[in-house]
Amino acid sequence: MKGVILAAGKGTRFHPLTYYVPKEMLPIGNKPILGHIIEEGLNSGLDEIIVVTSPKKKAVVNYIKDFWDNDIKLIYQRKPIGPTDAIWRARKYIGYDDFLLMLGDTILFDNLASHSLITEKEIYNKRSIIVGISEVAKEDAHNYGIVEGKIEGRRYKIDNIIEKPKDPKTNLALNGRYILNWRMIRMMHDNPDMHLTEIINRFNTRMRSVYGVKLDKFFDIGCSERYYDALEYYNKGKIKCRKSS
Repeated sequence: MKGVILAAGKGTRFHPLTYYVPKEMLPIGNKPILGHIIEEGLNSGLDEIIVVTSPKKKAVVNYIKDFWDNDIKLIYQRKPIGPTDAIWRARKYIGYDDFLLMLGDTILFDNLASHSLITEKEIYNKRSIIVGISEVAKEDAHNYGIVEGKIEGRRYKIDNIIEKPKDPKTNLALNGRYILNWRMIRMMHDNPDMHLTEIINRFNTRMRSVYGVKLDKFFDIGCSERYYDALEYYNKGKIKCRKSS
């Protein structure tokens, strides 16, 4: 399976810092956030990884070329239109296969987190979508994409995803890991301004086949407070290093 990492956003909530350092390049331990995400993808068994970024993000471009040149393909999104447009830019490399999407500013300190999604994908039908979900504090749930659904055996069947709800019904949040169906790419091209969660909801309306896989704690590095939380968590040694079976 191929993986796509989105790393083209402006990081406006981090300004003025991200005028100079892209948030994907902020350090955690001895490597940038992007490095942790790439290693997670490779450890999880991805055959190929595509990073979509802006050509203006020289630090990201140079990091990929200097450290991952043979492992990573770089695709440029010249205008930060949004995630769906960024995925469309990678369509030639994705082809007609389902793919793992990883948000470049969201980190899970588990080097096999994505492997759990890939494993679950093999259980469901070919047209299904698998999304990573994690519990968040109830008082913080309104800051995330929240899933609603029900447990079916060992599955979490998702009925709806609500982006930053005012009155969340659950505390199960999207954590930046998705296995998407390649058929969604045309929908993304036709709706470049539409949020990814809405694209998934539309697909679910047609196919009724979106499932959640519960993962451990995640950090959406969208602002300085969450970055400091991630640093503290890492420095306490609360990370998982596992081997794939």
